[in-house]
Amino acid sequence: MDSIIFFGSKNLQSDKLRNISFYFTNIFLKDILIDISGSWMTLLLKSSYKFLHND
Repeated sequence: MDSIIFFGSKNLQSDKLRNISFYFTNIFLKDILIDISGSWMTLLLKSSYKFLHND
């Protein structure tokens, strides 16, 4: 019975939930992309620094 009520309320607010989940998914993906690009930048900087100062 509780699941049916929950399902009904979920159907009523499906648009709202979809927008919220889409919003948080975008933030999450942006954070992941920023983390990946940041780690790649640090790796590139470290490797180039080692390459330049490896004489």
